[in-house]
Amino acid sequence: MKKTHFPYSPDRSWLLPVLIISIISVTFLLALTFTHGKSSSSDTDDDDFSFHKPKFSFSERDYRRLPKLPRFAYLISGTKGDGPSIRRLLQAVYHPRNYYVLHLDLEASDSERLELAKYVKSEGVIREFGNVMVIGKADLVTYKGPTMIASTLHAVAILLKEAKDWDWFLNLSASDYPLMSQDDMVHIFSYLPRDLNFLEHTSSIGWKEYQRGRPIIIDPGLYHTKKSGVFWAKEKRSLPASFKLFMGSEWVLLTKSFLEFCIWGWDNLPRTLLMYYTNFLSSPEGYFHTVICNHKDYQNTTVNHDLHYIKWDNPPKQQPVTLTLEHFNDMVQSGAPFARRFAKDDPVLNKIDKELLRRSHGQFTPGGWCIGGSFSDVLSSLSGLESRDKNRDLSLEIRLFTISTNTFRMMDDPQFEDSPSSEQSLVTTPTNASTSGSTCGINQSAVKQKNDNADGGTKKKVSRMPGGGLRQFSLMVCKKLESKGITTYNEVADEIIEEFATAQSSTPGSLEEFHEKNVRRRVYDALNVLMAMDIITKEKKEIRWKGLSTTTQASDLNELKAQHIRLMAGISKKAAYLKELEEQVAGMENIIQRNQKLVKNDGTPKEGFTLPFILVQTSPNATVEIEISEDMRLVHIDFN
Repeated sequence: MKKTHFPYSPDRSWLLPVLIISIISVTFLLALTFTHGKSSSSDTDDDDFSFHKPKFSFSERDYRRLPKLPRFAYLISGTKGDGPSIRRLLQAVYHPRNYYVLHLDLEASDSERLELAKYVKSEGVIREFGNVMVIGKADLVTYKGPTMIASTLHAVAILLKEAKDWDWFLNLSASDYPLMSQDDMVHIFSYLPRDLNFLEHTSSIGWKEYQRGRPIIIDPGLYHTKKSGVFWAKEKRSLPASFKLFMGSEWVLLTKSFLEFCIWGWDNLPRTLLMYYTNFLSSPEGYFHTVICNHKDYQNTTVNHDLHYIKWDNPPKQQPVTLTLEHFNDMVQSGAPFARRFAKDDPVLNKIDKELLRRSHGQFTPGGWCIGGSFSDVLSSLSGLESRDKNRDLSLEIRLFTISTNTFRMMDDPQFEDSPSSEQSLVTTPTNASTSGSTCGINQSAVKQKNDNADGGTKKKVSRMPGGGLRQFSLMVCKKLESKGITTYNEVADEIIEEFATAQSSTPGSLEEFHEKNVRRRVYDALNVLMAMDIITKEKKEIRWKGLSTTTQASDLNELKAQHIRLMAGISKKAAYLKELEEQVAGMENIIQRNQKLVKNDGTPKEGFTLPFILVQTSPNATVEIEISEDMRLVHIDFN
C-alpha cells in the first residue's frame, strides 16, 4: 500500500509569531480568571442589592463570629390623605437590606398615589438599591372587613415574586412609627431563630364569640368600587368544629415560610380559613392567628407579642388612644420596636426622631449602611451599643433583654435551657392549644422530640448543667459581684466554672456531662439581667457593683402606703353608701308592711294603694311640683 509523504520544509519562520500569540492569550486568560475569582470571593449573599461596599480591613475571625443578618419585608398601608405620613414612616424604617411595599387604598386619589411613586423614583438612595415598590393598581379596603386580609396577602404575593430573600414580614399603617432604628432591629433579630412568628393571640375570645365569631357580615368592598360599611346578616352561625378560633392583634411579624404556606397552601387549611373569614368581622384579628395555631408545623413557632406599644382607654373603645408627648416615657420603657397610633406630624414624632432614631427632618434614619469608615465603625453602628451614649446603651440592652428573656419564658425552665438545642429553640411559654385561653406555643413534648435522634428513635442524652436556671445563676453571679465590688466577666465565669468542676469531680462520669460553654452563656445572660435592672454597671470589660437602690425601695414603700390610704378611703366610702342603701331598703319594707295592715283593717280605701307607685327621695329644702293628667296615666315631676 502506498503511503503519502509530506515534503519536509526547513523554513520555520512561522513558529515565532505563533508562540508570541499563545503567550499573550494565556496571560490574558489568567488575568481574567484572577479578576473574576477576586470579585467572587468578595461577594456576599446579598447579590440582590447592588451595594457600594467600603473597603474594610478585618480579620477572618471577626467576620466568622458575626451572625447572619436578617432581612425584613414591610407592608406600609394607608388611605386618603396618608401620603405624607407614609413617606415619613418609610424614611424612619428604611434600610437597604429590607424590602418595602407601599399601598394607598382605592379611596386615595390617583394624584396622591402618583406623588408617592414619584418620590420613590426620585430618591437617590431608594433608586440605587431598588427595594421599594408602590402598588399602582390599588385595592379597595373596608375597615373591619376581609378586604384588609386580601390586601395584605396581595402585598405578600408581590414580595414573594419580586424579592429574592427575606426572613420576616411586617405590616404597618400610616399611623404607626418605629421606636428603634433598623440597625437595632437587625442586631437583635440576628440572634433569634428564623422560624419564630410574632403575633398576639389567644383562644379565650370571651365577648368576641358573640361580636365576632357568630355574626355573619358581607364586605361591599368585594364587589363595589366605593368604600362603605359592612352589611350584617340577621342569621347567626355556630362556632366551627373542625378548627379552633384564635384572635388577637392585627399587627404581626411573620416568617417567609409560613406566608408561603398561606399563599401556596400545600395544605387546604389556609384556603378553608380564608373562605370562612370572608364573612367574619375584623378578619385581620383572627386569620393568621387561626391558621398558625391549627397547623402542627407552625403552632410551636409563635411568640405572643405584636411588637407594638398600644394604649387603650378603660374601658377600651373602638380605636386606641392617640399617643402624644405625655406617653413618650411609657413608649420607651415598653421596649417595643413600634408604637401606634399617632396623629399626623404630632410633636412626639419629632421627639422620637431626635432622641431615639437620631433622624433629621426629611432624612433617612442613620445606620451602619450610610456612615463610612472602618469595619469596626460599621459594627458598632450596626449593633447600636458602641456608637451611642451610656443611657442609649442601657435602653437598647433593656430592649434586647425584654425581647430575648421576657418574651421567651421557657428560658426559665431547666428542662429546656439545659437542652443542647436551647440556643436555637427560643420559644414561648409551653401551653396546650386545645386548652381554653391558651396560646399556641411550644410544649414539653415538642422539646422532648427535639432531643430524640433521627435514626432509631432513641432518646438523646441531655446533659444537665448544675446551678439550675437563669434565676439561680443570677443569684449566684449577684453574690460574687457583691463580694468583689469590681470584677470582669471572665473572672466571674472562671470562678463559677472552677466551682462546678470541683463539685462534679467527685461524681463518676459527671465531668463528661459538664459544658463550660453553657455556664459562660448563663453567666453572660445573668449579667445582662443585672445590668438591665441597674444593679451593676459595665464600662468596657470592667463590671462594677451598684446594689439595689434604697431610694427606689423607699419610693416604692411610700407609693404602697399612699395606695393603701386611697383604698381604705374608698372602702369607707362604699361602706357608708351600703349602709344608706340598707336604710332605704328597711324604709321600703316598713312602708309595705304598713300598707298591708291598712288594707287588711279596711282603714284606707284600696284605691289609694294602686300599683305601681312612685317613690321620690329629695333633700328637705327641695321644691317638687307634680302634675297628673286626668286619665291618671301621665305624671310630670319638676324638681327645683
